[in-house]
Amino acid sequence: METDAHPDRPSPRPTPEEARVALRAAEQARSRIDTIPVPGWYFPALALVIAVLALGQLLPGPATVAVILVALAGLGGLVRVYVNKVGVRARPGRAEGRLVWPPTIGVFLTYAAAAVLDLAYGQTYWWVAAAAIGAAIMLALGALIRRRARTSARA
Repeated sequence: METDAHPDRPSPRPTPEEARVALRAAEQARSRIDTIPVPGWYFPALALVIAVLALGQLLPGPATVAVILVALAGLGGLVRVYVNKVGVRARPGRAEGRLVWPPTIGVFLTYAAAAVLDLAYGQTYWWVAAAAIGAAIMLALGALIRRRARTSARA
């Protein structure tokens, strides 16, 4: 890495104490970002979108596609509103990924099971169950994440 230092001028490197202060300030800023609380409306709204995606499967023909497209657009809009309100876009680390992926896979598998039961046996009522289960999973994840954020903020 190049610097503008010349042999007759000292290097612009910080002193060890300045480096410690800068690292401490960076860690404090990261800690504040990690403890930003998730708005209370966010996970219930996500649960609603998840339920609408499942219940949309009960509609006839093109209406299903329209509901899915509107729900996906709503999902994108919801995330956009969240990012605008909070001010940062979260980049989940390894620990947060371990927290988020199992519920996401659970919702996906619930929907896949409902689709198989609907296609193989014509049992459309499983979409109602998938909507309820998916929404419940999202609400439980939201409660867990909000509790963890409150705990982190206190520490």
